[in-house]
Amino acid sequence: MAVYPDPANPPPELEKAGRMLETTLQTMVEQGVPPQAIASALLGGTLHFLAASLPEEQVIRVLQNAIAGVKAGQLRKPKS
Repeated sequence: MAVYPDPANPPPELEKAGRMLETTLQTMVEQGVPPQAIASALLGGTLHFLAASLPEEQVIRVLQNAIAGVKAGQLRKPKS
């Protein structure tokens, strides 16, 4: 699995995947799918993909990094 060290300069394949995901998310929102259902489906699908692609220890590390990011405020909206 690729590692992307520079979040400010993502490779083309990551940008493409991000654009595709944004389009899919927008479609679900427009069709009235509740945000919690969208998030739950994305998280479940991602965990299944990770489990099929990585050893358990690496999946745990990914999840721990995500938790650390939430605790550090990386998901909070910037204050205006």
